[in-house]
Amino acid sequence: MIHAEVFAAAVSRFARAGMVLTAAWRGRRHAVVLTTGQILAADPAPIMVSVDRRHQIYSAIMRSRALALNILGDDRTALAANQREHADADEDQLFAAGEWGMSEAGLPTLVDAAATLECHVETTTGIGPHVILACRVEAIRLVEANAALPQAGLASVRA
Repeated sequence: MIHAEVFAAAVSRFARAGMVLTAAWRGRRHAVVLTTGQILAADPAPIMVSVDRRHQIYSAIMRSRALALNILGDDRTALAANQREHADADEDQLFAAGEWGMSEAGLPTLVDAAATLECHVETTTGIGPHVILACRVEAIRLVEANAALPQAGLASVRA
């Protein structure tokens, strides 16, 4: 189960900087910069994300039913700007802009993201070229130290 304090700490970072949505399918990583995410509730931690179905990441998300929201810290706004600028470039070039790892679930994660939320896609709703993904948060990774969290420094919680 996701702890409400960890979830609140992670989503409070949405407004600080951009977010990089990542997914993987059959060994290929995908990424796109998001400008916003919608929080529905703190327990059981569902979120909504809008994705352009014309982007390569959409297909990977729909096949794997999994995604990661990498919430950037204030010092990573250049990464978001770089990815927006190269949105039509090969995705491998986009991953060259930061240090990336893979989560236990096989999702690309930005090593120094302020927070990473690993999610399972529960339902989808199409609106024009976009699809709204309603997702259940299954794991949260916080990088910054915060004494109010269950663990200081690095908090990693799986549902």
